[in-house]
Amino acid sequence: MTDRGVHVDSGESFTSSTLLERVRQADEAAWRRLVAVYSPLIYLWCRADGLQPNDGVEVGQEVWFAVARNIEKYRREATGASCRGRLRVLTRNKIR
Repeated sequence: MTDRGVHVDSGESFTSSTLLERVRQADEAAWRRLVAVYSPLIYLWCRADGLQPNDGVEVGQEVWFAVARNIEKYRREATGASCRGRLRVLTRNKIR
């Protein structure tokens, strides 16, 4: 399944799985794209859970640090979780 909006401006498109694979390979453009696509959603979840704007930004940074530390362990097939779903869980945990 592809998350809506996961496309690269160069005309090359990615599913969330292929984008994550490129992130695992330390592709800087893929990292920037992943952050650009999902950061607004993470921020929205934070605000919907009642966080102030600055706190939402801080939680977003914590989510991305967690992703960076654990990207090698994430396997969609193994977890059954979509990229978006996993980010939602990480965000909820960081809010707590």
